[in-house]
Amino acid sequence: MITTIEACVQGELLTALAILVAVALGLGIFLNRLVLARIDAIVATARRIIGGDLHERIPARDQDSEFDRLTGVLNSMLDRNEAHFEQMRLVTDAIAHDLRGPLQHIKADLERVLVAEDKAPREEAVARAVGEIDDALATFNALLDIARAEAGIGQEAFDRVDLANLVEDVVELFEPVAEEKHQGLTAEVMPLEVRGQSTLLRQALGNLVHNAIKFSADGAKIVARLATSTDLARIIVEDNGPGIPEGEREKALQPFGRLSRDRPTDGKGLGLALVAACAKLHGGRFLLEDAHPGLRAIIELPRG
Repeated sequence: MITTIEACVQGELLTALAILVAVALGLGIFLNRLVLARIDAIVATARRIIGGDLHERIPARDQDSEFDRLTGVLNSMLDRNEAHFEQMRLVTDAIAHDLRGPLQHIKADLERVLVAEDKAPREEAVARAVGEIDDALATFNALLDIARAEAGIGQEAFDRVDLANLVEDVVELFEPVAEEKHQGLTAEVMPLEVRGQSTLLRQALGNLVHNAIKFSADGAKIVARLATSTDLARIIVEDNGPGIPEGEREKALQPFGRLSRDRPTDGKGLGLALVAACAKLHGGRFLLEDAHPGLRAIIELPRG
């Protein structure tokens, strides 16, 4: 009797064990296929991107799983990479467009030097060629500064920067330029320090003040001032000029992003791009706001 019961129990246990093993194997195969399917989707998307289709993204599901979180991170990375490639394409096209003219002028001037018999025409052609070369070098240097700031190069040289002295120095430097247009350029400062790169911050502020002077009418009022909150320091340049329409502000921050109305004026459209890169290097941000009327440009920097 006991032997019969034991045999039945052993049979049931073996049956249950077999069922568990079968279920485990089935579940393992299912999960393995599910994981492989998600991996295959990632691999297929990666291959299409490698093939040149930068718009491709990994298919996402509305589930809070590890794969969905990984998909979200990878797609965000692909979005940023595509944005960088697009910006690189725009900058490359702009460089080719903006530098074609100076190079053609240099070539023409040098050809004039070769055929000119008199000294005066030769000197005039050489002077024009030197000017065009200086302009091209200034463009490349500005692009290099932007690229270095965008890449985070220069943070190792951060030191304490007295923003009050910086603002006053820049305003004093540009006062004669503003006076030529009968503009009022003033500084409103307070004791305020940040960690940063003084030279780059000075260049960024100079770009903002120079733009305010250039694009504001005669008699305009321009103020460079400091403001602060608990964890932020703000360098603000405000004018009562024409401002920048909200829909064109993003374009204005891109390298060579000149507005159509600014085409007749000098410049390459690199000034605001450098300011934005400077703010990013310092862990801050660059904002453009409506001053009603005019433009309010704000460099926000972390205090510390």
